[in-house]
Amino acid sequence: MKKRKSRSLILWLLPVALLALWILFPAIAHTGQKEMKAPPKISGIKLGDFIPSQIVIYAKTKDAKKDILKLAGDVRASVLHENTHFDMFLFSFLTDTDAAAALKKINKKYAGLYSASRNWKFGIPPTPVSPQKIQGGTAVPQHVTNDPGAKASWWLQKIKEPNSGNPLAADKNIAIIDTGVDYTHSELEGKAFSVFDYVNWDADAMDDHGHGTHCAGIAAAKAANASGIHGVSPLSKIYAYKVLDRTGSGGWYQIMTAITDAADNPNVSILSLSLGGGMISGSTDYTTFEAAVGYARWTKGKIVCVAAGNEANINLYYNNYYGTAYRPVPAYFPACFTVGASDHFDSRADFTNYDVNIASGDGTVTYNYSFVDIVSPGVAILSTVPGERYDSWNGTSMATPMVAGACARVWGKNPGFTAAQVQNKLTTTGKAVAQAQGWPIAEKRIDLMKALGATATGLQGFVYQAETAYPVYNVKVEAHAGSASGTLAATAYTDKSGVFTLTGLTGGTTYYLVMSKAGYLGYSG
Repeated sequence: MKKRKSRSLILWLLPVALLALWILFPAIAHTGQKEMKAPPKISGIKLGDFIPSQIVIYAKTKDAKKDILKLAGDVRASVLHENTHFDMFLFSFLTDTDAAAALKKINKKYAGLYSASRNWKFGIPPTPVSPQKIQGGTAVPQHVTNDPGAKASWWLQKIKEPNSGNPLAADKNIAIIDTGVDYTHSELEGKAFSVFDYVNWDADAMDDHGHGTHCAGIAAAKAANASGIHGVSPLSKIYAYKVLDRTGSGGWYQIMTAITDAADNPNVSILSLSLGGGMISGSTDYTTFEAAVGYARWTKGKIVCVAAGNEANINLYYNNYYGTAYRPVPAYFPACFTVGASDHFDSRADFTNYDVNIASGDGTVTYNYSFVDIVSPGVAILSTVPGERYDSWNGTSMATPMVAGACARVWGKNPGFTAAQVQNKLTTTGKAVAQAQGWPIAEKRIDLMKALGATATGLQGFVYQAETAYPVYNVKVEAHAGSASGTLAATAYTDKSGVFTLTGLTGGTTYYLVMSKAGYLGYSG
């Protein structure tokens, strides 16, 4: 008989385990004049990229606004759209050569009446590849839900969603401003509604990329339907605004317009934007975009959740060092509730943008950024994708709708709250993460259970295979009081991400954990 090889288990306990990380900052060796290098990209798009054959027009006077069709005729353009909030128009041309000529003509001949700029290209933050793997196997129900995919959703346990109480019918609704949403997906059907497609200029915001559908599922996929996953706020409705095309890119004018439109939608309380681009701070386009976000936040009282970005601050360091005023927007705007990404250990995900205050290697520049407001899991996040499928993705894009869903739950339980009070509740009740987890400046990671005022005593942990560092599924974890042979206080099983949660433990009591799984060496301690 062939002898079966036993494998060993490694246990990580979240309350005590600290993951040491090197925090890397650019150390520029040369001094004197700074030689400009090839610029990095924001959201996978080169700074200065634009949507071809389109320009954005600002009308400076009421008469100029009335005469916009005359201007369009003079430069041989079609008027695609008018944003009445800011007296702006989007012009379209047959060729980009025509657009470039019109841009020059308007800014010279009509400078007293109009100004024109490019429709700068924005997009999805580049999706990082995660080293984490999820084990296969048949999932089993977890806690009060029968959604099988919950067993592969480590992040639900991490933010303590299973211990947060039942969702409420009063939970607020969310606008997903993205690549659209597959509103026919069984997890979203009947609760996701198409509002508008700003790419094709029609009313069908169907997702032809996948990113928006993935975000929608994280925020609000149905719960307890014995299928797939469930979202953070499963009773919330989703309103889809398609601003990015099948490649994941789109114009800032369309994004800005979707923000003001969603702000005016009385059914929407929270906007979720897992996208971004770069603009010059202080420019007309920058201040107008900031005003659009401010309109949603300050005038209409909505929460605007925005992804911090997946560039690991490289673009910020680069532009700061060489003296350019590019900023990642809308993440950089103060009116946004900007979301960074953490991993299984609450460590800073290696791709996320983050707050920092440090000098450059040559001492000539100080990198001082403080725009991340909250942190949420963003690694190996399982959610919906078009075609009745599911996939596990990584990024601040995934962390953002998680926070949007948490906002919906907190606001639903506290309907008298203002947007500021909802955000404050999430930040003050969140778990502190700091330098020990790779965050140069301390942040808060959302804790939905505490934000909703629920309580539970216990602990969470991960079980990994020692030889491969992959998570181990369905490991039996027992908590014994006083010793490994003491009274059994609680039992749990790891999910497909290797996560277990033990609840009902008594504070101040010492517990010994005993782990077992067929084919593995046991563990106690």
